[in-house]
Amino acid sequence: MFRHLNNPSHGTTPLQTFILLAGATFLFWEWLKPLPVISTTESITPFLLFFLFAVMVKVLRLPTVLENLLVGFSMIYFFHYLYLGGPFFSWSWVEYLSNDLLYSLQLLWERDFVGHSYYVKTIVFYLLIWGMATYLYRAVVVYRRLFAFFLCTLVYLAILDTFSPMRQDDSIIRTFIVGLVLLAFLEIVKIIQSNRKSIVYRQSFPYKGFVFTLVMILVVSSLGYVAPKAAPNWPDPASFIQSYAEHAAARSNGSGLVQRVGYSDQDEFLGGPFVQDSKIVFKATTPKKHYWRGESKDYYTGHGWINTSKYPERYAPQHFNDFLLHDEFKLYEEEVKIEEIEIDVQMKSRRYSTLFYPGEPTRVHLDPLGEEVQVDRREGHITFWENQEQPNHYSEYQMKSTYPKFQIKALREASMNEVPSEIMNRYTQLPNTLPARVGELAEELTKNDENPYDKVKKIEGFFRRFGYEYETKDVPIPKEGQDYVDQFVFETKRGYCNNFSTSMVVMLRTVGIPARWVKGFTFGEITAQERGVYTTQVRNLNAHSWVEVYFPGSGWVPFEPTKAYDNPYPFEIDRTTPDTSSLPDMTDLEQRLKQDFPDIPERDQEDRDVAGAGSKSKPWYQSKYFTISLSVFFALGVLGVLFYWKKIMISWIIARYRRNQDPQLFLKAYEVMLQLVGKWVVRRDPSQTMREYVVALESRVSQEELRPLTKIFEEMRYGNKKTEEGQLHKAYQLWERVLKKMRS
Repeated sequence: MFRHLNNPSHGTTPLQTFILLAGATFLFWEWLKPLPVISTTESITPFLLFFLFAVMVKVLRLPTVLENLLVGFSMIYFFHYLYLGGPFFSWSWVEYLSNDLLYSLQLLWERDFVGHSYYVKTIVFYLLIWGMATYLYRAVVVYRRLFAFFLCTLVYLAILDTFSPMRQDDSIIRTFIVGLVLLAFLEIVKIIQSNRKSIVYRQSFPYKGFVFTLVMILVVSSLGYVAPKAAPNWPDPASFIQSYAEHAAARSNGSGLVQRVGYSDQDEFLGGPFVQDSKIVFKATTPKKHYWRGESKDYYTGHGWINTSKYPERYAPQHFNDFLLHDEFKLYEEEVKIEEIEIDVQMKSRRYSTLFYPGEPTRVHLDPLGEEVQVDRREGHITFWENQEQPNHYSEYQMKSTYPKFQIKALREASMNEVPSEIMNRYTQLPNTLPARVGELAEELTKNDENPYDKVKKIEGFFRRFGYEYETKDVPIPKEGQDYVDQFVFETKRGYCNNFSTSMVVMLRTVGIPARWVKGFTFGEITAQERGVYTTQVRNLNAHSWVEVYFPGSGWVPFEPTKAYDNPYPFEIDRTTPDTSSLPDMTDLEQRLKQDFPDIPERDQEDRDVAGAGSKSKPWYQSKYFTISLSVFFALGVLGVLFYWKKIMISWIIARYRRNQDPQLFLKAYEVMLQLVGKWVVRRDPSQTMREYVVALESRVSQEELRPLTKIFEEMRYGNKKTEEGQLHKAYQLWERVLKKMRS
């Protein structure tokens, strides 16, 4: 039996093991610290605690199955505590998570590596931490090697310091000191172990030498920290690479125009690709999911949007909340059920003076406040100013706002004849240059619908169900004189939220329904949920535009035509009248449209499959369940190989060399066995002979089989007499027993 497997400290004392693991944990902690800044992670505490638990289980040297069960259970528990809530022993969240994991396996099968949910990404991250805990334990306690991880940590921190806004000076110094101290400690431990049986060598730990080494490391590090340093001669590499990438993208696009995603005041010229930007704009706590409204715009020019409200009203900050309380800032009317919610926003990017809000704000407390508030009550644009010329880039605000729930019955019963003339004239405006086929398509889509709500839903569903593609990179800019909507609907058929939302607004206006274009941010990414309150962080890449439609009695109602986005606001269905507007007869509609408008894309294949379900079944090997099952078995196979690769390799070697009991093959088999021992037990020094190496293994490996096996090996390799069949058979038996003990 391999004796080191029964020794929990692998030759180190409990104190030495604790020091080594504490130092390795400190280095791993440096890897986790930047995560709240460079990723969507809110806190690293649960991940660090899980790492400590996984290391502790490794120290206990439990059976492999029990160890995996304990660590796996703790991983699921930490995950449930962080994100799911509710009772732990409940089937509902297990079923939900299982479906999420199965869906991710299907995405992997389809070679989609980015569309996975936040839950699945967290599970994978926990698995990586588990693997890192195993690696560090084996590195520092079993093999007493740490230099590779120490070097990788320094490189990781240096890259962060160079290519991110985070300064890592202190982290690099801490890592440098702790890493050097650990390396020195490891060398002393290895010297003690290698000279354990030496009479001359002192067995006690050389504290004086170690303290001297520690003092020297601290002195040299301190001198390097306080010494004057020359300023960098090269420009900031992060800015240089970013600038180079943007110019390269502009050249490849051919237009010279590459936008960066985010909230912008310039909407007069829409179109063209944009570069993703994951920088956090703000973090917020709110009890409801919603969009963050910035403003709307009323005038469509044929190539973008402008706002015709030239003179916003100005208020002193102390009078602004009075303006909100007196119902002078209205989005919703009497048919809408409203609920007051409280919101807290912390800005991470001090570049905005625009207020982002859900629903109707009723009270706002801003910090810093500034001297003036400008309000465009018609378009809902609220900005804060330090003076009449300088915007106030605030850092945080608290708000009370109304959250709407729309009644589908009231929307269906609304009459466009009751729309105030000011609203009708303003929000049905269209340029004279708009191609007629845009309006003809909208008329054909809605000609069988009797109320404005069904017409709105028909146009909204048209962009979602027909083959329009969501695309951010390969998006052409309209040519001179070409209408932005006409280009998207009939020619390019691909674009992002601006294309979808603008096209819906324009098509609604052609059939006499007042609508406007709205922009702001989506809800963002949920990082926590506690007691019914969401914590979300909103990034530049969450910038978004959508549609608001005016219904008499309800006010301005949001709609979402963009693929891959869902309207976050609730619509209450009248139980006596089912809502079928979102599920029109797509086959009949497609036939009508393709006859009159051959340039529009065909209906999505997914809708065709739903419509044809039952009429023609797919082959069994093309079914979704077969794909999911195959993905599950493949994933389980990969995990099995990862967990049991050592046993699999040894079993393959036994089967490979045992079949043909040949003397020359045995010599090769013996050398392969020693290579495995050197890899997993003690590395062989190049200066050692075979016998010296076997003797040196006495403290780690049982000699019951190894010594007689080595003797037979030497006789077969260096002896002149012919190997007898019985001796060869015995050699293979001893060889196989050694490998099986390694495998166990």
